[in-house]
Amino acid sequence: MQVFIVLALLVAAVFASYKLALEKQQNKIIWPAITLLIGPGIFIIQYLVSVFTDKRKIA
Repeated sequence: MQVFIVLALLVAAVFASYKLALEKQQNKIIWPAITLLIGPGIFIIQYLVSVFTDKRKIA
């Protein structure tokens, strides 16, 4: 279930980046690609922070 939520957020971020690039007349391929590459990194960092925060609460 969480995988689907993460994928949906990533797709939404790429779509928003594409629409913003269209609106601002920027490159329509590079900006969504950068968002796609940076997005998973951000989700991984967020996941690791949540894991370490949960471990602190248990200990």
